[in-house]
Amino acid sequence: MPEIVTQCCDCGLGTNVAGEWFVAKDKVWDEAWPADRLKSWHYLPGQMVLCIGCLEKRIGRTLCATDFTDEMVNRIDKVGISDRMRSRLAADVSLPIRKRGRPKGSKNRGKPRCRRLTKGTGSDFEAEG
Repeated sequence: MPEIVTQCCDCGLGTNVAGEWFVAKDKVWDEAWPADRLKSWHYLPGQMVLCIGCLEKRIGRTLCATDFTDEMVNRIDKVGISDRMRSRLAADVSLPIRKRGRPKGSKNRGKPRCRRLTKGTGSDFEAEG
């Protein structure tokens, strides 16, 4: 019997158990797996499995209904799919994913100033600065 690998290549999530087993359209998959970066072993079974979150990170946006094929596995009424998967199958638009850094709208504040403590009288310490 053949072994079926369903773990996400990036984070290790068991996509089948988590309810995120899906088929994305080729144009979406090609964004996540650029041909010039693929190795020969990527074409072995289970070497290109991604969960919803890792696929979204790779393409820089959330998935929406038009990103999925019409395969039965992508049915929104399927039993056992994750809430995240269900929300993407129902989404009309895709949203950009922010890269690392400060949350949008946060102030660019400098590091807090540290005050050096010096030995005071007895076992007390006094703040300097």
